[in-house]
Amino acid sequence: MSFQPPVWVHLVIWLPLTVLLAGLVLRPLKGLMIAMQFRHKAEEGRLDTDRDG
Repeated sequence: MSFQPPVWVHLVIWLPLTVLLAGLVLRPLKGLMIAMQFRHKAEEGRLDTDRDG
């Protein structure tokens, strides 16, 4: 015996849950990324245009 809810039930459950979880995780992960950049002394990217040849 298995229960297979209709598509609209999945949409009602999973769309808000996905948005909520993404919103909750976004801020801490952004803070972690900035902290790692600071720790490793990340700088702005540069193009190497001073090549010979």
